[in-house]
Amino acid sequence: MPESRNVEELIAHLRRQGHRITIQRRLVLEVLAEEEGHRHYTGEEIHRRLSERGAGVDMATVYRILHWLRDLGIVSQTDVGTGCYVYSLAYPPHHHLICLNCGHTFTIDDEPFEGLRRMLKEKYGFVARIEHFAIFGYCDDCSVRASNDSLTEGQPVENPRISCGKPSESEDNSSAE
Repeated sequence: MPESRNVEELIAHLRRQGHRITIQRRLVLEVLAEEEGHRHYTGEEIHRRLSERGAGVDMATVYRILHWLRDLGIVSQTDVGTGCYVYSLAYPPHHHLICLNCGHTFTIDDEPFEGLRRMLKEKYGFVARIEHFAIFGYCDDCSVRASNDSLTEGQPVENPRISCGKPSESEDNSSAE
């Protein structure tokens, strides 16, 4: 996996591996790389962003490209509890702690999972692909209420920052018609 979020470096890496870079592949990589930090997109959000730019890339092509990039280790795919997969560039590796009560998402680095990967390899001969993990539980603020049984464990929470195909209120800047 290349340790870069730069589109040109990612494309050069893919070409060195013998992959052809189509215009559609480049455009999807550009959307994934345009945000700093650990931005996550659904396939529908990527499709919408491409459509806003006038790119005629259909939804099936977006998903084929995302799955191709995932299989190559360029993109990570995870379910953060919204009922749909989200995608982000795999570098830098990161994971999420998601509160089942308030929906707050904490981003953590990969270090806690290095020992788990090593143990699984040594003990079971299993090479784990722990690339983008979502762990559900309760944040400090909500854990006191959880211990008092005022919360139902496993209760689904809608994460307002990620939607399945629909722009969140913060993303939807269009006026009502």
